Amino acid sequence: PASKGVAQKVTMDTRTSNLVLKGDVKFVSYVDGAELFTSELEWIASEKKLQTEKKVFLKKENLFIEGWGLVANSDLSQIEIKNNPTTRLIESKSSLKNRQEIQGADKG
Repeated sequence: PASKGVAQKVTMDTRTSNLVLKGDVKFVSYVDGAELFTSELEWIASEKKLQTEKKVFLKKENLFIEGWGLVANSDLSQIEIKNNPTTRLIESKSSLKNRQEIQGADKG
């Protein structure tokens, strides 16, 4: 599998194999460790796509993205945040320390 999802409730349409995950949804990519959090997420089996209109929060390493509505492939390698996306890049302590050392060396 490319990813896994957990939720408080999962409903499956046996005719289409579509899934609806509801309540504290967490979806994790096995490819790169990206994590998606939302209150509701739908898997469209025929299109092999994840989608929601709810608020979403995506975390991948030190990149954080939040917004409303999402369309993504199953391993979260292609993601579209539909409305009001906000992106934050959080520097790790080691990269911040390296940058400070480089800036200090430039001054001296």
